[in-house]
Formats: sequence, C-alpha cells, structure tokens
Amino acid sequence: MSPDLFFRSFAKYLIKSKNKIKHLFKFVIKYLKLSFRCLFLFFVIGWFVTLLLIIKIKSNLINYEPIDQNGLTETIKIHFTHGSINPRDCFNGYSRLGGLLGGHVEVEIDSTIYGFIYDALPVEVFPDDDINSKIENINLPEWEKQTKEFRVTTISLEITSEQKNSLEKRLNANLLIPKYDYSFFGQRCTSFLAYILGKEKIINPMSKFESSITYFYPRQFRHTLLKFALTHNYDVEFRKGIECVIWE
Repeated sequence: MSPDLFFRSFAKYLIKSKNKIKHLFKFVIKYLKLSFRCLFLFFVIGWFVTLLLIIKIKSNLINYEPIDQNGLTETIKIHFTHGSINPRDCFNGYSRLGGLLGGHVEVEIDSTIYGFIYDALPVEVFPDDDINSKIENINLPEWEKQTKEFRVTTISLEITSEQKNSLEKRLNANLLIPKYDYSFFGQRCTSFLAYILGKEKIINPMSKFESSITYFYPRQFRHTLLKFALTHNYDVEFRKGIECVIWE
C-alpha cells in the first residue's frame, strides 16, 4: 500500500470514529438528562409523601385522646430548652448544638430529669451498631441550677400510674444499657422522647423512623405538643431566659 493511500484510509477512519464518538457523546448527554429528570421527580415525590406523613403524625398528636380519662392521676413534665445564638459578650454557661434550631428536650418524673444525649463527638450521620448515646439523670434542684438562664417551655402531661411506672422503668433500663444510637438521621433528644412517649401511649404511637423525620429538632415537637396541651387544658409554663442571648 502506498503512503498516500494509507493516509487517505486513515483519515476516513478518523472521520468515521469522530462521528461515532459524537453520536456516543450525544447519547450519554441525553441519558444523563433523563436520569437527572427522573431523580428530580423521585426526590419531589419522596419529599411530598414525607411531608404528608409528617402532617398526619402531627395531626394525630393534636387530636390524640388519652387511653384512660378517669385514670389520669399522675403528671410528668416535658421541658423544652429553646434554641439560641450566644453573642460573645454574653455568657450563660454553655450552648446546645444547632443554634436557633437546636435546644434540648427532657422529661421530668418525680423531680428527676431524664434527657437523651450523645456520649461523645462527633455524632454519626446514620444509626450505628456502636452506640454513642446516654441518658442524663439529674435531680430537679441541680437541673434548675444548670438551666436558670435558659429560655424554657414546660408542658405538663397527665398520665396513669401504669404509664408513669412503665416510662420510668424504660428510661432507667436505658441508663444502664443504652439501646438507641444518637445520630443525625436517627434518634436525637426530640425524636427519642416522642418515640418512647408514643410507646407508652402517652401521645400517639409512632415508629422510630416516623419520630425522626417528624420531630427533627425540639421546636417542631414543642409547637405540636403545645396544641395538644391546649386541647386538654394541660398546664404550660414559660421561662424567658437571659436577655443578652438571641432565643428562638
């Protein structure tokens, strides 16, 4: 084969290859666009379904009726510490994670405060078999001393003696052997408390997944529980908190 013929054949081959690559590139772009549209549609549908589920769970709590109206002889208190931003020139002990969307929620039973927290940082993104959590167990005078400068909303719930004893037993069991991992997309102080209150049928029962997506941070649970408390004429207390802090 002469050099001239060889180069002409090679040029034709390059042109054909270029066209094939061009068609392949167009196919890949078209496939990626379709995949992105499908992924976006899946995300929108998933978000919409999740939103409907959250609305349903919150509505179930607001309209929830205690199981034994005549046997509500005991009272527990749910303490919500509001989220905050602490200016540098304002010292109030320590601040919780999350800023204005942070805060904390605890339950008081017979002057003992229980709160679900992480054992160490960093916190896992998803639940793990290596459990990183603990339940704080603080007496009321010590808790009042620790939170005296915090903005706190307290909601009293009337329950049966059986519910109180069962809830206390469940919390004390987790004091000894933690069963739930503290994680960002899992059980946190708010979702954990909503879940175990539901297990005792003090509020509407829900799964761990439902509690984690519905009550992602304390304010969501506080607003819904306030509506529930107003429906049943339960006592609500409010402490303003130190003024130099930016409270939610």
